Amino acid sequence: MGDFIIRRPDVEGGVFVRRLNRFVGVGVIGGGREELIHIHDPGRLTELLRPGTRFFAYSKSTGKTRFYLVAVDLGDELVLVNSAMHNDIAAWLISSGYVLNGYEVVRKEPGFGNGRFDLLLKSPSGDYAFVEVKGVTLEEGGIAKFPDAPTHAVPGICLSWRGLWSLVMRLTYYS
Repeated sequence: MGDFIIRRPDVEGGVFVRRLNRFVGVGVIGGGREELIHIHDPGRLTELLRPGTRFFAYSKSTGKTRFYLVAVDLGDELVLVNSAMHNDIAAWLISSGYVLNGYEVVRKEPGFGNGRFDLLLKSPSGDYAFVEVKGVTLEEGGIAKFPDAPTHAVPGICLSWRGLWSLVMRLTYYS
């Protein structure tokens, strides 16, 4: 078992200015210019994405934004806010045997009905389980909280009536 390392050589620091909508913000980055930044986390993040907050993002060559938000710097800790990375970390934790030892990651983002889950696993006994990964980004008084919004529901929790299992994996990071 090894460490999970985020390898992005092009990560740059910046300062957050404002959020335009759920998935787009504005920050000063890349030579001191205001740039559009893709936010891959639909949560509110109001306690994190405040004007003047330092962040880290990497450049991208396609899409409507030039940068992709990775983490927010709170001074004494970094908070990973890229939910696509949350899924990669969860898959690595499972594949490495740190959690759900003996389970195999069969597929990322498997479809189910009109939606999708984050992971499809196979247990040592051959049963399948869907996993919904949630990164915990809200902290109040030293306590990690989820969900970060009262309307944030986790889809597809009750599948056992169809002979399927579903799990919710909450990832909490601290430094």
